[in-house]
Amino acid sequence: MMKQLRLFPILITLLLVLSSMSYGQDGPPPGDGPQDDHADGRPNLLAELGLTREQIQQIRRMNQERRPVMMLAQHRLREANRALDMAIYANTVSDSDFQISL
Repeated sequence: MMKQLRLFPILITLLLVLSSMSYGQDGPPPGDGPQDDHADGRPNLLAELGLTREQIQQIRRMNQERRPVMMLAQHRLREANRALDMAIYANTVSDSDFQISL
């Protein structure tokens, strides 16, 4: 049980890092636009890496395949946080409200 409690923060951190990485891949491939920066001023990291079109397409395919898993993980995290908030601010305390289910 303690081993699972130690792994939980690591898993949550890993999920958050992986989900944030998928948002950085939305820019146009290098060479398609007149400039290397995004409209909001962020640098186009794919252009800076010098990746080929095939490599960029492969990254995009991997992100598309991983997206449903990441969305489900984010949904589960939001639900767990909501349930934890409800348990914390409830008038009565129950140990079962704080059990981790993976």
